[in-house]
Amino acid sequence: MKKRTYIIFFSLVFALSSAYAATIVIPSKQQTRLPDVPQDLPEVAPLPWPSEPRPIGNAQGFTRQFDGFKEILIRFSLPTFDCIIEPFGIWKAIPQGERYSILLKSADSSVTFGVSQFRKGEFLTSLKDEDWVRYTHFLKTANPHLQIKFETSNLDSNDGLYVLGEKYREIVYETVIPKKEPILVQEIFAFVNDQLTVFTVKGKKSDVLRKKGATHAMICRMNYPEEES
Repeated sequence: MKKRTYIIFFSLVFALSSAYAATIVIPSKQQTRLPDVPQDLPEVAPLPWPSEPRPIGNAQGFTRQFDGFKEILIRFSLPTFDCIIEPFGIWKAIPQGERYSILLKSADSSVTFGVSQFRKGEFLTSLKDEDWVRYTHFLKTANPHLQIKFETSNLDSNDGLYVLGEKYREIVYETVIPKKEPILVQEIFAFVNDQLTVFTVKGKKSDVLRKKGATHAMICRMNYPEEES
């Protein structure tokens, strides 16, 4: 009876409603730096996050036996690829809204973990400076209360985080709300299967910082389903 109750609980936690909803490396104070934006770039037009709803994905919890222990995993199914995530803590799928393809929420905090997929040519066409600076320019000008805290990438090296084997670009920013705790957002951009995919961690600043180890591990340890056999 215990075993059955256990499986039903996690099936309920990860079951999605009719709509599905879809974040990494929070820097320490020593790592924090201003964005490396080339100084010789001309004035660029800001590139906003597209307002159209993201393609809908699915998140499904399941169990797997490993060395005699039962593991709880989540399978993300997106239009162009599937991947397996090890959830650190308890997460449940919630309606994704228009910004995400899949969205999870931490059971013990304000933190959400989202995945957004974009059609070719719909948003950034590459992660190169000339494209990336248009998005950061939009962030800087769209909201006077938004502050970019950190940017990094491994485009020019083999160091740092890889997203399903692909190189990435990351930005961390916060929105200051009068008399309330700032909202911290961390976005990791990568072209997975040649499709722009963004993983987003968002929540109250203290919650995001407290769960940074868990969300970072969830991204670093993602695998394709065939690698999980």
